[in-house]
Amino acid sequence: GCVLGVDIFAAVTRCQAAGAALDEITLDVISAGSEASLKAWAPNDDDVSFELLVRGLDMQRYNQQMSDLYDACKAYPTINWRYYVEPMVSLPSNGISFNKTEMLEMVQIGLTEAAAAEINTACGAAEAHRHSHGGPSSFTVV
Repeated sequence: GCVLGVDIFAAVTRCQAAGAALDEITLDVISAGSEASLKAWAPNDDDVSFELLVRGLDMQRYNQQMSDLYDACKAYPTINWRYYVEPMVSLPSNGISFNKTEMLEMVQIGLTEAAAAEINTACGAAEAHRHSHGGPSSFTVV
């Protein structure tokens, strides 16, 4: 398995170093960030420097994750890209505070999303994001 933010290329290299051929490698890609987690910009609440910075960093991080995934898909087309899981709903927090209620809610979201995950969707998700032209729909102003 592989979590976005971890170098997929390094994971593949380690598998190859252990003697695996590319077509013997299976990757599960799990992301804690998703289009759903990108908060829409609300001018009345978010038109301040800090909120704009946080929103910009979130957008940049998600775009970079999807770009990295797209590049890995193109570099390794024969790998078994088994599962791609990202939350379809916004997570209640980033987990830094270790709030037990929020952590348990995020675990439940993860279990639900993992149970609904479809096989071989990673590269399709990256391709769709790359060719969306306007970015994720939640990049819009509300």
